[in-house]
Amino acid sequence: MPIWKRIVVLANSIKRHHRCVAGKEIAWDGAQWCVGSWIRPIDRSDAEGAVALNVMRCEDGGFPDVLDIVDVPLLQPANDANHPEDWLLDTGQKWKRAAKFSAAGINLLVDSPATLWSHSTQPKKVPGGYVSTMPGAASLYLIKPPVGWEFVQFLDTLWMNGLPTEQKRTRSLLRFTLGGQQHAFDIKDPHWREHYGQHVSVPVTGSIVVPIANPDCVHFTLSLTPPFNGWHYKILAAVIEGGAS
Repeated sequence: MPIWKRIVVLANSIKRHHRCVAGKEIAWDGAQWCVGSWIRPIDRSDAEGAVALNVMRCEDGGFPDVLDIVDVPLLQPANDANHPEDWLLDTGQKWKRAAKFSAAGINLLVDSPATLWSHSTQPKKVPGGYVSTMPGAASLYLIKPPVGWEFVQFLDTLWMNGLPTEQKRTRSLLRFTLGGQQHAFDIKDPHWREHYGQHVSVPVTGSIVVPIANPDCVHFTLSLTPPFNGWHYKILAAVIEGGAS
């Protein structure tokens, strides 16, 4: 029998052709929301734990998105020291959409980590095993970004079979500095381009800062990938606008 967990979805990011979904356990006590721990459902039939769209389809026929409150069928914690939020998903059950969380109340969900995943010379990644050595190990945070953050786009060389090609692709990053440490996150929010980057003309060389209308009302769900070639990579999993500026 599955263990049903009610979560408010705070990430529904692109992971190859599937999704990486995560959120915080949540309950209504009759007067206020009680917020619990992060949960990231993973499908063990996929090598990277990604969840196919047909697996995450809800009973109402739709798919969960950020700020949906959803009942998710789980089996047990995955017990991964570097992804401590992971739970094994019961893929034989339909997810159940219960309600929508108001973006105006997002501050109730925000994390305030004393430090963020950091490496002295690598703004985009940290060594494999990093999370397991953290006090209060975590591979997910919802944060209010520091002053000076920015979205940037640029053209990057496309690699095939470990070799560079003459083709280019557009890359999008979130960048900021926190505590003197530079951070860069690949943007995997599936709605990011249509909301922010669609009308930006990317230069042939260099990068361009992507303007947004309400930078003071933005929150970010940040994630670390499982280890790949010895590194955990930093991901911007969701951009959420709401809450007090």
